[in-house]
Amino acid sequence: MTNPIDILTINTIRTLAADVVRKANSGHPGAPMGCAPMAHILFSRFITANPTNPKWVSNYMQINETKLNNP
Repeated sequence: MTNPIDILTINTIRTLAADVVRKANSGHPGAPMGCAPMAHILFSRFITANPTNPKWVSNYMQINETKLNNP
């Protein structure tokens, strides 16, 4: 994963995770910062969400099998 956009996105997730923990004045940012690459890949390539239609039954965990079979 050497795509510059992927690296920027992962670093942004890490920064936001640290900011959330600091703002809450509680917790440790280790897990969210460490899981940033996994979360980025999961949500950018596998989980499909439709925010314009929140009543869609599977809007959070719809796994697109085509993406799983053809990464």
